[in-house]
Amino acid sequence: PRLVLYAIAMTTAAGAAAMLLGWLYRTRPTLRELGLTTDGLGASLRMQAPWMVLCVAAVACLNVSADRGLGDLTMTFRSTRTALLYPLWAALQQMLVLGYAHRHLEESGLTSRSCIFLSAGFMAFLHLPNLPLTILTGLLGLLWTITWTRHRNLIGIAICHGLLGTLADEVLDMDLHVGLHYWERLLLRS
Repeated sequence: PRLVLYAIAMTTAAGAAAMLLGWLYRTRPTLRELGLTTDGLGASLRMQAPWMVLCVAAVACLNVSADRGLGDLTMTFRSTRTALLYPLWAALQQMLVLGYAHRHLEESGLTSRSCIFLSAGFMAFLHLPNLPLTILTGLLGLLWTITWTRHRNLIGIAICHGLLGTLADEVLDMDLHVGLHYWERLLLRS
């Protein structure tokens, strides 16, 4: 069963990558259209800063309330790898949701508000069946989508997404698995 789950997950990931690469090849968007320039970076980070401070404070409180104190903040190889690679993974996720899906929603003639809620819902949907992660990414997806509509900068969004993902993984030890990996971990625990 593990090999079958792995094959399905890899096929799904390859399909998503092919779709994204096909779209990039067909439309040939500029780096600016993808939000991969420094245009709007400072404004994007400033807009997200209050939420980031709130999230970091919440993570610290949850960590303290779990009798872990402020936690061992020693950087291990795993945490360093996560801190460096997670923003790249976040950028790919955000490019799929904001650069691709949200852009198509905007071009379809929907209202800006509808596009924002549909994009955040899509972000949440991608994290099923992990319900805590789905709820969290749905709420943060609203923030990220609003930030995207105002500043069109994916770099700032990916940095914040990557930081929050790293904190959730390293400090809270939150289960960040989704889809088949989530079911596999759930089944292996029982």
